[in-house]
Formats: sequence, C-alpha cells, structure tokens
Amino acid sequence: MGEEATFSVIQAKRDGLDAVIIIDTALRPDLLGQSFPWLLIITLPILRPNSSGLCDQAESDRLSDIEDQLLDSLDPNHYRYMGRMTWNKERDVFIYVDDPDNALEGIQSQLREIDPQNISITIESRYEPNWDTYRQFTVQSS
Repeated sequence: MGEEATFSVIQAKRDGLDAVIIIDTALRPDLLGQSFPWLLIITLPILRPNSSGLCDQAESDRLSDIEDQLLDSLDPNHYRYMGRMTWNKERDVFIYVDDPDNALEGIQSQLREIDPQNISITIESRYEPNWDTYRQFTVQSS
C-alpha cells in the first residue's frame, strides 16, 4: 500500500473549541490525489461529551472500534486513511477513496451491522483531487 503511516497528534482550537487531530503525515497528496480524488468524512457523535465537547478514554475506545470496523469494510487498495478529528461533540474520520459509491456501499452495509444504539452517523463526500482538506491539516503554521 505504499509508505508506512506516520501519525501526528495535534491539539488545537477550532471555532474556539478544543480539538484533537490525528493525521497521517506520510501521505503524499501529489502522488495519491488523482488515484483517490474523493474525500469521505464520516461523522460519529460522542455520546457523553465533556464540557469541552471531547470524550473520555472509554468513549474514545468505542469510537475507535466503530472507526476500525468501518475501515475494515473497505478494500485497502481503494482508500487512504487520512486521520480523524475529535471536537464539538463529534469525531470526524477522513478517508480518500477512488470510488465514493463503492466505498459508501461498504460503509453503509457495515453500519447496519455495528450500530446497535442507532446513533446518528453521517457521511459526506467531496471531490478533492488536490487533497485540500489534507493539506489544510498538514500545513505548518509559523
């Protein structure tokens, strides 16, 4: 699948709220953008957010389990995992895919199996051949 993932953890503020971002800084958008031009943003709600809109370790583990199961439903040759951002009572999972319809079908099928609590998971797709969202998270601010 290419280079080994290198994840960075970034603690930031977004719209005045605390955010924890985990991003794979080893991805190469110039090489991968044309092969994986669609960004999927899977939004998982935090069931019991704290006053900062973030979650405790148990909730983080639950969200990570859902995230892992959703990614397991996809063929690794057809997506690249960018990372995730936890903030504002939600966790957004970011993946770039080659075929959004095929990826959505796999994710939605998996969701039907793993969502016993009927939580409201949303999925947004954007055509981003230049990987603008990835570049936004990986730019080094001075």
